[in-house]
Amino acid sequence: MRQQRLITIAAMLIFAFALPAQAQDNLLTNGGLEEGEFGPYQGAGRGTLNIPAGWSIWLAYGDTGQYYNRGDEVYAFPSRGPEPTPIEGQAIANIHAGYVTFTAALYQTIDVAPGTNLTATASSYLIACTLDDDDEFGKCASDPASGAQTRIGIDPDGGNDPNAPEVVWSSWEQAHNYWGQMQVQATATGGTATLFLYMTQATVNQFNYAYWDNAILSIGGEGGAALIAEATPAADTGTTVVTLPPTATPRPRLQYAPFVVPQSNTMAESVEPIIHVVRQGDTFDAIAYAYGLTRDELLEMNPELPSMRFLRVGQRIIVQPGSTAGVAATEEATEEPAATPTG
Repeated sequence: MRQQRLITIAAMLIFAFALPAQAQDNLLTNGGLEEGEFGPYQGAGRGTLNIPAGWSIWLAYGDTGQYYNRGDEVYAFPSRGPEPTPIEGQAIANIHAGYVTFTAALYQTIDVAPGTNLTATASSYLIACTLDDDDEFGKCASDPASGAQTRIGIDPDGGNDPNAPEVVWSSWEQAHNYWGQMQVQATATGGTATLFLYMTQATVNQFNYAYWDNAILSIGGEGGAALIAEATPAADTGTTVVTLPPTATPRPRLQYAPFVVPQSNTMAESVEPIIHVVRQGDTFDAIAYAYGLTRDELLEMNPELPSMRFLRVGQRIIVQPGSTAGVAATEEATEEPAATPTG
């Protein structure tokens, strides 16, 4: 009998040590985005917006056009598969909208001591596409050209706005038709910290679905803080170029989408044009939003853009034309004075 107990205890210890460390100390409530013991998904202001217990939702409401940034058109429900099948458990969070673009984030705030290093992981699955004549009704392969992508971020001060500059972000994940995992690390600066599960896309599609599962926030890792971008003059071009410092894992200062960093102090009084250089993950609407522009205003400054289906990394986009008043004053000051008649 005693031998049997020892064998049982040994087996339990082996099983406990075999579990991933993070699985034993998840600081999140309902990190699996389940129903079950946590109860059903909860309404978040309207009947079409239902999110897992323990979580809140943030939605972007833009003014860039009828089909863009339509937070009012977002639906949220639990999904039980089979496409996609949950990684673990019975349910996954499903955030979606049709024939519009949207940007949304599920988030949760936890208590934590200042100075604590945190590591977060979560998995997403994307379906963004429009049916072709040959597609089976209701089904189409997710299209990377949609610009649909996800990432996760930690606000080390516990805020509930993903636009806050303090948020530390993971790299983008374009998990089209597969589960893709993201990871990010940060160091808590206040008594709380917030994990964001963030999703966006660039083009209007018939279907825009983002699924989430297995969110884990645990103590440990190397920590870190958000990086701040700088504006530097571009040689011999008469423009100002917005760039980010190099880093192995991009952690941009967010305004709407990653790597879109407005320089408000420069934008206010610049005589020369301000240029945004497109980086991986930028979207057209994200750039417009970040610089306080509408879609039409950005198109007016860049008339070649409507004929281009995609943005290219390294592409230069005008986000503020040079001040004509400033240019006129400069030209007037440098003009040669008229000859004065001598009597």
